[in-house]
Amino acid sequence: MSNTVEVLAEAFRDVGTPFIVGHPGGDTVHLMDAARERDMRYILMKQEVAGAMLAATWGEITGSPGLCTSTRGPGATNMVNGVAYAWLDRAPLIALTDQYPTDIFETRLRQTIDHQKIFSPITKWNTTLQANTASLQIRHAFQVATSGTPGPVHIDIPSPEITKEATPLVGEPKLLIPERVSIEPDRKALRKPLDMLSKARKPIILAGLGVYWDKASAELVALAEKLGAPILTTSKCKGAIPEDHELSAGCIIGGTIERELVNQSDLIITIGLDIVELQPKPWPQASSVITC
Repeated sequence: MSNTVEVLAEAFRDVGTPFIVGHPGGDTVHLMDAARERDMRYILMKQEVAGAMLAATWGEITGSPGLCTSTRGPGATNMVNGVAYAWLDRAPLIALTDQYPTDIFETRLRQTIDHQKIFSPITKWNTTLQANTASLQIRHAFQVATSGTPGPVHIDIPSPEITKEATPLVGEPKLLIPERVSIEPDRKALRKPLDMLSKARKPIILAGLGVYWDKASAELVALAEKLGAPILTTSKCKGAIPEDHELSAGCIIGGTIERELVNQSDLIITIGLDIVELQPKPWPQASSVITC
């Protein structure tokens, strides 16, 4: 039977992330050994925040959650900025922190900080790993980090749980990343937006992160070509349409550079636009809007 860190390392490998980054300390060495035995790299960083940002960038590029580690206390707090980056930029990330066992933690000794309270505002979910539920917890962590709007998950690992035997799941499926299911559109429900599209003479498309998450760049360009609609992308979605395409209109940055083009339109179609990509000020456009 595998122990807890072996279960973690196998899950990380199976989900398609070939390395772990961070600044090791405490019991992280056990995870490093388990990862190395499975041909996974541990990339040593000078600071935990840099490791979290590197891991988050991997998650953004590939869709598989990046993995970062820190020791307890000051190491965990130094990783906060990197986790906050993943939270604000919607990057799938698993952040692992060492922690004292419960009996020692409650005595408030050296480097004792409540990681759960620190990471709770900037993570989609956080949990304390237990050997008897480790397989279920890590599976749920992957699903939360990658489902819907991607983001970071924090897992606290008390030192006694690391080398305990982990209880396997019965009938455990191999797939850790959730599959996206295509849904057939209901034409009756689409009657109003289709009517707005048919009447529009100067539509424009604003494309955001959702296009990237759903790998829908080809569909985005095909829609723009059918409508003859210029595409403005957010900075995070830059590249969704080739820069030299005749309908590529650059990035929407909330400034004056794109205002004339947008104000000329009689219909704005937002596709995959996430609120975190917009400027923190009132929506300035007066045109009708379809949100997809």
